[in-house]
Amino acid sequence: MTEELLDVFIRVIPMPQGSKGVVVPNDDATYDVYINANLCLTEQRRALAHELRHIKKDHLYDGRPVGAIEEEAGN
Repeated sequence: MTEELLDVFIRVIPMPQGSKGVVVPNDDATYDVYINANLCLTEQRRALAHELRHIKKDHLYDGRPVGAIEEEAGN
């Protein structure tokens, strides 16, 4: 089984409390993933895995309610 390689740029930055991470799609088919620097390393890794699942499952272009998408991406 092969896995598609994606161009993902990961940035760890301070974010507001309660925010763990966010994905931003770019016009050139790359993605910026921002992870909250205020989280411990374990939580940063979990947040990164969560955001990558959003990309792999194509959630950024999904018209379903956010709650359903977040549930599918898991923790």
